[in-house]
This record gives sequence, structure tokens and C-alpha cells, in this order.
Amino acid sequence: MATLEDDRGRDTPLHHDLTLNEIVTRQPEAAGILLELGFDACCGGARTLLEASRRCGVDPEVVLRRLSGPEDR
Repeated sequence: MATLEDDRGRDTPLHHDLTLNEIVTRQPEAAGILLELGFDACCGGARTLLEASRRCGVDPEVVLRRLSGPEDR
């Protein structure tokens, strides 16, 4: 399972309930991936990954795999 570093430097699981802002803050390179998939991480950043996935018509599991990096795909 993919993880993100939290504000205390601990790894936390990457999951559907994180907001886009939380994901991009913890993993800045995620911004490019989200943009490629049609997500608006700026104005839509308060949405959870699940909400944003539904709005963009993208399977949230696909997004999680992309954010996980090549070793976890």
C-alpha cells in the first residue's frame, strides 16, 4: 500500500478519504499526476480523492495506483 508522509514525518496510508490538498502537500509530485487525470487540485483541493474521482469520472483505484508510483502498479 502506498503511503504519504504526514506533518510529523510519519508514513500514513494513501486512501480515498484524503483531500487533494492533503495529498499534494505531502507528495508535491502528485500534482502533475492529478492534472494528467483531469483533477483540479487547486480549486477542487478540498474534495476527497473519492469525491474528485467521481466528479472526473475516473476510477479511484486507478488514481491510487498512479499515485503509488511505478513499484506498486
